[in-house]
Amino acid sequence: MGLVAAMIKGGTGILAARAQTRLAALAADHVRDGMVRRLLHFGLADPSPVAVARASSRVREIDLAVHDGVLATARAAAQLVPIAVALVLVSPSLSAIAATVLLPFALLLARARRAWRKHHEGYLLAADRLHEEMDDLIRHTDLWRTYGTGDHVRNTLDDLAARMIATRGHAETLRAVLSSSNEVLGALALVLALIAGARWSSQLGDGTIIAFAAVFFMAYRPLRDLGDARTFLARGQDALRAIAELSTDPHSTQTASAAAPAPSSAQSLLVQGLAVDGQTPCVSFEAPAGSLVVLVGATGAGKSTLLRALLGLEPRARGSIRLGERTLAPGRVGPSDRPFAWVPQDAPIVSGSLDDNFRLAGTTETDAEHELASLGAPFLRSALAGVKLGAAGRPLSGGERRWVAVARALATRMPVLLLDEPSVGLDATARQRLLDTLASLRGLRLMIVASHDDDVVAIADHVIRLEVSPRS
Repeated sequence: MGLVAAMIKGGTGILAARAQTRLAALAADHVRDGMVRRLLHFGLADPSPVAVARASSRVREIDLAVHDGVLATARAAAQLVPIAVALVLVSPSLSAIAATVLLPFALLLARARRAWRKHHEGYLLAADRLHEEMDDLIRHTDLWRTYGTGDHVRNTLDDLAARMIATRGHAETLRAVLSSSNEVLGALALVLALIAGARWSSQLGDGTIIAFAAVFFMAYRPLRDLGDARTFLARGQDALRAIAELSTDPHSTQTASAAAPAPSSAQSLLVQGLAVDGQTPCVSFEAPAGSLVVLVGATGAGKSTLLRALLGLEPRARGSIRLGERTLAPGRVGPSDRPFAWVPQDAPIVSGSLDDNFRLAGTTETDAEHELASLGAPFLRSALAGVKLGAAGRPLSGGERRWVAVARALATRMPVLLLDEPSVGLDATARQRLLDTLASLRGLRLMIVASHDDDVVAIADHVIRLEVSPRS
């Protein structure tokens, strides 16, 4: 009977192992795709580097939760069922004693697992903080070298690492206790069952105790795997919650609309009482079709935030925005609702080719090449042809990134352009080319530009000055 139980246990384990890795990978891909869909639909609640870094690590936690949690639980259960059946067949009385011992201790382990979960959450937060600080410190290594503050940088990282190690030590120690406790619990149940069996040996047939012990020994590994699986499941639940918190409130009005062809006709923009609570002053203005409007103000006045509010990216924005004859619905994001082309201040470049960066904005290679030529930067096409950009690729200078971002926005043919500090990072010649481009677009597209550049302000049709409101 023990041999048969071992064969069934081994067979179910092999079948489960074959499917385990594939199913876990599929589940992780599903979570990753769902996370991206959610971010594209609702937006990013916290754009800080630590929140972004947390997303990828939490997807890995989901992978482990499925592989070593859900599927490991199923595998352990599949192995324990034939063992339990065999034990009952060998001796119902000894099986009842073992189950009676296991139940109360299992409840105690559940409470201990909740304590471990708190320690694990602390470790994850400390690890995220360490990774964020390390990324920031290493990125600016040359700056710290010029200051001669290398020792301070190392000490900062050492302190962060020490806190992470301490929290991880507590979590891993408790996890090891939980894991080994399952085997100890199984051994304790067997010992008590054997003691009871020895006292009632007259009621048991010859060899019953030996057969019971032999079969019970096979339950040690599945019992330990079952306890470890509960731990991974708890980690997966925490990861799912963190991923859900990464995006904005799903009950908010901020949603992404499907892509649609941009209107070709020029339209005016009427803004009334637009403000983001606690971040910008209240602004009202009318921008005629084809005009160039420049937002100016001191650092912190809210120029970039107002551009985001126009794009529907600020859930706390209030006021009304009217494009032509249509009032823009609050929080609706995307070209079908807001035919706006945006050039953010950091001019992001994604990993891939130059054409990949243009295609992300829904433009064609031909349009992008034409815009690079019109900007006086056709050299970028030849210099970057076939070259990987972004992560693990060729780094771009600030000016090159700016050219790519501006050309990408122009190539969308959107009737409204929103540009945040477009001249930053450009030399005198490039700045003049940009100014000429903005001037040539007057009458063709409505442009709203946030800028400190006096030359940009000089060519504006309308200038809106933002005053920083005093804060108590």
